[in-house]
Amino acid sequence: GALPLLWLLERNQTVTTVDLSHNGLDNAAVLRLIEIAKTHKGLTSINISYNNCSQSIAKDVIALADSNPAIIEMHVEGNDFFDALQTRVEVSLKKNREIAGLTPQLQPTKPPPDDTSMGGPALRKIEA
Repeated sequence: GALPLLWLLERNQTVTTVDLSHNGLDNAAVLRLIEIAKTHKGLTSINISYNNCSQSIAKDVIALADSNPAIIEMHVEGNDFFDALQTRVEVSLKKNREIAGLTPQLQPTKPPPDDTSMGGPALRKIEA
């Protein structure tokens, strides 16, 4: 099962991605993963899609997305969760990505007032 992997995950804070999709995980295994992931320092991406998870742990999945701002990606599809769970998790992950500075903040750019800031004529005058 997944327990040896979870044991290693708990002891190795440098792991950034865990993909346990299509592994037949039950609620107990996913709850253990959630317990570890809530305080894991390096984990940013979790995939528990297409396992045997039921709606009874949905609140725990949401709590994970809410409690560890380092987690910016989660895949939960293919389990017995209501569709609203993915939407709710994505709201938390979006907030986590913003905290991490991963949401592009596009600002209009203005050209420099003249080409002196790019080593233009003013620089050439100094060299002359």
